[in-house]
Amino acid sequence: MRFIVKNINDLKKIIFYINNKKKYNIINFYGCFGSGKTTLIKYFLYYIHKININTVTSPAYTIVNEYKKMFTYIYHFDFYSIKDISDIYYIGFIEYISSSSNLCLIEWPQKIENILNKYSFKYHTIKIYQKKKYRLITFK
Repeated sequence: MRFIVKNINDLKKIIFYINNKKKYNIINFYGCFGSGKTTLIKYFLYYIHKININTVTSPAYTIVNEYKKMFTYIYHFDFYSIKDISDIYYIGFIEYISSSSNLCLIEWPQKIENILNKYSFKYHTIKIYQKKKYRLITFK
């Protein structure tokens, strides 16, 4: 599915669509710097899980941020700064994503795609493309 985003208000309907259509507990977010990956995740957590938008930050240097809502653990990963792929084993990444009750939102997933595929994890893909006057978001 493809969506055009001209302003932040356009995100609400997209987020509800994605939440209603998602089958897997892993969502990978692709996009260049400043494309809106973290912003989309912030609003996803706000609209779907009622998490205060000001408490959702990029885990660019911490690798993972954890949020708990009712019986769901939400893990927001950012693998941009990962230098050695084996480091993800030390942080318990496989354990995080192995539980289907956990929601895992991953920025810069291209760094760990081989591991997801090696263990046969199923996931959704969101790609954000920056255009001059809007962003194009795809979901599958």
